[in-house]
Amino acid sequence: MIMLHGLGADGHDFIDLVPEFSQQFNLKVLLPHAPAQALTIAGGEKLPSWYDILATGDKRIINQEQLKTSTQRVHDLIIHDPAYGATPVIIAGFSQGGAVALECLMTLPIRFAGCLAMSTYLINPPVPATAHQNGDCPILMQHGLQDPVVNYALGQRSAEQIQKQGFRVQWESYPMQHQVCLPQIKAIQSWISSLLSL
Repeated sequence: MIMLHGLGADGHDFIDLVPEFSQQFNLKVLLPHAPAQALTIAGGEKLPSWYDILATGDKRIINQEQLKTSTQRVHDLIIHDPAYGATPVIIAGFSQGGAVALECLMTLPIRFAGCLAMSTYLINPPVPATAHQNGDCPILMQHGLQDPVVNYALGQRSAEQIQKQGFRVQWESYPMQHQVCLPQIKAIQSWISSLLSL
């Protein structure tokens, strides 16, 4: 399982969740770190980020080349892992990391067992599921109803866009802001359990 952190954080952001997944499901959990890059919406301040964000609003405008670089990093991390090819791969991410996770699902030549996208949004239009190797990949999208960072409506609209293209999307909302809560973690555990029992 690869978990991608959000903007301004690093891989350690999810370190407390690793035992919840690694011990219960015997999963190897990888927590990569995004590089520090200048962020346009932060006045050029360098922050750990998977890509630059040029504008926010109803649709994020981002640096597409940096997004490609980040998805390639995930690709290399997967294919160079000794377990690749012998075990299922789950891609997961929070906020900006979730956007990268969705992009990896849609663009990388890797068969994923599942995609977890938390408090996030879709960057590029999804390809039709019928024309994609991950067309039947289970996708779990979760969002806080009071999220002040990534608007709830943006997340919900992203889920609907993916679903309209034929992908299997499970959408969940929680009474929280831009964060992760205990009921959400329990739901993720149930979801992973269902993936590994297929």
